[in-house]
Amino acid sequence: MSETQNPICNRHFKGESLIVDGLAFKGCRLTDCRLIYRGGPPPSIKACRFDNCRWEFEDAAAQSLVFLTGLHENGFDLVTESTFHAMCAKALPAKAPTTPSATSSTAIRAGEIAKRLAETPAVGALDQPKPGAS
Repeated sequence: MSETQNPICNRHFKGESLIVDGLAFKGCRLTDCRLIYRGGPPPSIKACRFDNCRWEFEDAAAQSLVFLTGLHENGFDLVTESTFHAMCAKALPAKAPTTPSATSSTAIRAGEIAKRLAETPAVGALDQPKPGAS
């Protein structure tokens, strides 16, 4: 997302499908929406409320998830699990949120997590032998 992009402010989206790559939302409410991330610039989401929304991953974002699933299923579970633990440690607050607004703001950090995932050198681990292989 460009730093100069104007955010979508204080808008209520209801029952919409939104491709969120590169968008900036501030103070919005999204109800029963389908939020689609395709692997482009992560969205910026600040002080928004999400009610009964679902995230979907398409294109490059979906391929990244397929790749990580393949790594996990083929002996690289430690790599993928440590990647996710590192992402959660960086992206999520240390204390679990207790209010609905805090829960919403935590749940919407998928864009941050996707960005960190793209920067994680998990591919370099492919040359590691599987346990028990010689």
